[in-house]
Amino acid sequence: MRDEDALLKVETILQGATSIAKSWSDKRGDLTLDEKSYGQFASDADLEIEHEVRSALADAFPGDQVIGEELGGELTPDQSGWAIDPIDGTSNF
Repeated sequence: MRDEDALLKVETILQGATSIAKSWSDKRGDLTLDEKSYGQFASDADLEIEHEVRSALADAFPGDQVIGEELGGELTPDQSGWAIDPIDGTSNF
């Protein structure tokens, strides 16, 4: 895959994630928050965005692995992959 093609795919994935984040921003009062550990929260928005990004990455880059802030994952030394944190600073969201 050419670098330009990969960048276009990533841009499309990020636009989708941004759209979800904006929609949740408009309805922040509806968010459900779970406290993962003291002072560390995960919201509906975090989970929805991470699911969407994971799905889109799997379609766009088959075989790549994903490590996510909310849903975990792992990489082995012979794998390429992605590290994602849908909304960094949920409490500020």
